[in-house]
Amino acid sequence: MPLDLAIIAPARRRELVEAGRKFGSELTLSQARRTLDGYATHGGKLEDFGFAQEDAGELSAAHGELVAAGVGREMKRSDKKTQQRAYAAAVKDGQEVRTRARSVLGAARRILARASAEEEAAAVRRIDTVMESGSVADDDADRLAVQLDELRAVLGDKVVANATAKRGGPKAIADLEGRAIALRGIAQMATGRRGTPEETERLDLIDGIILELVRSAREAAEAAGKALGEPALANAFALTELYGGSGGRKAGGAVDEEEEGTDGEA
Repeated sequence: MPLDLAIIAPARRRELVEAGRKFGSELTLSQARRTLDGYATHGGKLEDFGFAQEDAGELSAAHGELVAAGVGREMKRSDKKTQQRAYAAAVKDGQEVRTRARSVLGAARRILARASAEEEAAAVRRIDTVMESGSVADDDADRLAVQLDELRAVLGDKVVANATAKRGGPKAIADLEGRAIALRGIAQMATGRRGTPEETERLDLIDGIILELVRSAREAAEAAGKALGEPALANAFALTELYGGSGGRKAGGAVDEEEEGTDGEA
């Protein structure tokens, strides 16, 4: 899902920007990645406790926006070899997600090809078309991102989505979107394109959105862990990238006001 910043109410926008100013974008980027990794493993357990797939999709989009803005990559801009490694890693991740998505589509085709209705037959044709057109994984970040978008579009088809609902479809859609955003971000850095003069406030807003989402994920994980008898679940969503090992202090020792005076809730 794309990150639509324009729909945020002005008052809430100011609050998110103010919250985002208190954290470096490098920290929020790292925490977003940690939370998304936790969601990839345990996401299904959080939905009944307030953190849904749509929330993870928004977090993935926010993470991708920071990557696209070059957060955490200043060294890579001046270090060609390091940048090349980062580019190669992003492409490799994208190709792995592509392979998994194609496997999920293959399963959908197997199920749908058994039906005689035209709706299912049309879905099979869409699957065949995208599988043939993207039969070879591209090693160019921008072009690979397009391949991921095309796979996601077919997986999002109602008939295909129904066939893959319990066969990895929802996760594949979310991962395809996140990796496509990351690929476009690394492609921008490789060509040296930079942001606008308003980028600082925009990054603060994105930081604020990430803070809101990772805190929500942590709260859901804590509640789910208690309800399911899995106390270790909360560890996968701990805010360690924001507060370090202490769990309640920012870099430099400052206590975040949303953490201070609580019992671990934010």
